[in-house]
Amino acid sequence: MLGLSGLVTGCAQVPGEIDQAARDALIPAITSERAESFFDRYNEVVGSAAAGSGAAPLAEVEGGTLLATSQFAAEEQQVTGVAPEDPPAAVTPSVVLSPQVGGYPMWAVVTGEPSAGGAPSWFLLTRENAASPWLASLAVHPPEGASVTAPLTADGAAVVADNAAVRRGDEVLEALRVYGETGEAPEGVDLSFADGLTNLPVHGLQLETAPPEFGTATRTCAVESPDEIHWLQTEYGAVALASISCTQSVTVNPGFSVVIEAAGLGTIPGGSQISQAEISQNATFILSVDVDGSATVVGQQMQPIGMTWSVP
Repeated sequence: MLGLSGLVTGCAQVPGEIDQAARDALIPAITSERAESFFDRYNEVVGSAAAGSGAAPLAEVEGGTLLATSQFAAEEQQVTGVAPEDPPAAVTPSVVLSPQVGGYPMWAVVTGEPSAGGAPSWFLLTRENAASPWLASLAVHPPEGASVTAPLTADGAAVVADNAAVRRGDEVLEALRVYGETGEAPEGVDLSFADGLTNLPVHGLQLETAPPEFGTATRTCAVESPDEIHWLQTEYGAVALASISCTQSVTVNPGFSVVIEAAGLGTIPGGSQISQAEISQNATFILSVDVDGSATVVGQQMQPIGMTWSVP
C-alpha cells in the first residue's frame, strides 16, 4: 500500500537538469487547495453521471482514456436502462506527486484516501495550458490486498525516473501490449493483481467453436497516449500509470451470423444477429518496474470504450 500521508504540492516536468536560479523560478502545477477543489467537482459530476441524471458534463473533469470509458458507460446505461450496482466512491485526495515545472503542459499524479481494507486510488491529472482546466485522464482503483511502491520525493516533488528505468518501463509496456494481442504472458511480470489486463486477450465475441469458414476475427492492441506516460522514480526502479486498449474486429461471411446472448453485450442488444463488429476494451493499470528486471501490474476491471456492429 502506498505509504505516504499528507497532501504534497505537485508540479510538472521539465526535461533535463536545471540550475538553482531556474529552480527558484518554478511554479507549482497544482496546489493542495486546488486538488481538493478539483475532486469536489469531480465527485459531483461523476456521481451525477452514474445516477443517470441527464447529460453530466464529464468532459469538464475527465479527458483521454478515462473520459472514453466513462462516456461509454453512460451510453450503455442509457441503452440498457441498467444502473451500476455500486455508485462510484467519492475521491478524497491524499497525496499529489509530480516533478517541478516551469511551463505547460502540466501533470500530477494524485492518490486518494484508501477505503477500509483497500489500496489508494491513483489518478493522472493533466492541464494543457493556462486556459485549460485540470482533467483526470487515467484512474486506477486497486483491489484489496494490492500494494504499490511509492515514488521518491525531493524538495516536496516527485523524482523523475532515470533513463534506464524509463527504458525498462517502455519494454514492459510493449510486452504487455503484445500480451493483449496474443495472450503470450511476458516473463518476469507479476500479473496477480492485473485484473482487466489479463482479460484483453479474450475480450469480445467468443468464437472458439465457430467453423473456419464462418469469417475472420482479429485483435489489435495499443498503448494509449504513450507520450503522456510519466515515469516516477521509486526506491527500486520506476512507476507509472498506463493504459492499453484492444479492438476485436469480426467479419462474418454470407450465410453465417453471430447471435448475441439474450442479456446483450454492452450496447449490442440481446438476440442480435451480427455480421460485422468492432469491440474495443481498455485496461488501465499502475506499472512498477524494478532494477532487477522484474515488474508488477496493479489494475482494475476491463472496461469497454466502443462498439460498432451491423446485421445481415
